[in-house]
Amino acid sequence: KYKENIKFKDVSFNYPNGKNALKNINLEIKTGEMVALVGQSGSGKSTILDMIAGLNTCSSGEILIDNQSLYNFDKNSFLKKIGYVDSDINLFPCSIKKNVMMFSPNATEKNLLDAYSFSNLNKVIADIENSSEKIINNRGSTFSSGQKQRLCIARALIKNPEIIIFDEATNYLDDKNEIFILENLKKLKGEKTIIFATHKKSILKYFDKVLHIKNGEISKIDI
Repeated sequence: KYKENIKFKDVSFNYPNGKNALKNINLEIKTGEMVALVGQSGSGKSTILDMIAGLNTCSSGEILIDNQSLYNFDKNSFLKKIGYVDSDINLFPCSIKKNVMMFSPNATEKNLLDAYSFSNLNKVIADIENSSEKIINNRGSTFSSGQKQRLCIARALIKNPEIIIFDEATNYLDDKNEIFILENLKKLKGEKTIIFATHKKSILKYFDKVLHIKNGEISKIDI
């Protein structure tokens, strides 16, 4: 279990074609903080999140977890600590229950119900006959985009992750469901580290710290 912080020290990242995506990023996210990354599409928000998750390796600088290099951790073990949701809705051709438990085979029925509750899916699930066995076909064509995104959120939360990463992961939600999930995330502050990329200024009041990202750099930090 990680205890103190995530640090970027002079981190830069270049794409394979040589294009620079991040330039000398320095940041600290303390354990239990709820932090927003704000910026336009292409500003570098997603790249920072992918690097925290260990999905990309920095071109220069270092990323530290509790003062140890992120790259010293076993990648699979570290990924188990992370609940990651992006704006892509990835559902599989199997039951709702199996979709949510896809990466958490040891989750209990209570864990499943808690994940549904967190994502405001209780009524949706209750309205579907034999919902736990309902097969999701055609990438979830029987569900609205918002419902599919909430299923992906439930899948991430059922892991009981230490670090929750949302990359524009409420784009398809209406205001009511977005606020519902933000309020639930807020309750996890102190217990979980929550890192949330968004372009919506209206939700920034929920966060302890806001990092403004522009052209691969941190232009401003609001605390």
